[in-house]
Amino acid sequence: MTKTILVIDDNREFLEFMTDFLTGEGYDVVSHYDPHTALDVLRGACPQLLIVDIAMPGRTGWSIIEEMQSDQELDGIPVIVCTAAVTEVGKSEHFAVDRDIRTILKPFAVDELLSTIEELTEVKPKA
Repeated sequence: MTKTILVIDDNREFLEFMTDFLTGEGYDVVSHYDPHTALDVLRGACPQLLIVDIAMPGRTGWSIIEEMQSDQELDGIPVIVCTAAVTEVGKSEHFAVDRDIRTILKPFAVDELLSTIEELTEVKPKA
């Protein structure tokens, strides 16, 4: 079964790169540029993984993650925070309690991105 990844970023060139790259790696990719409608897109896409930028106009990636945590339908979706904002990296620990959140700094090595995607989307045995 092909895994679906939702990428939310206000930079359309980055979205195009991620869509092309991840599609070439065998993933179904849904890309979205408007952080204000991110939760609606999350519900509609039913992704196995969210890749989200932090610094977006009008709404941060952290606020999206926070709302996901309070929504039973979305809470189990793993997240990769993909940001160039080095000062934001430490904040992921606040949100990482009881969930899969990883941070990757832009620019990143594609091997690092792929290994993180595989780590977060692998099927885990039920306890």
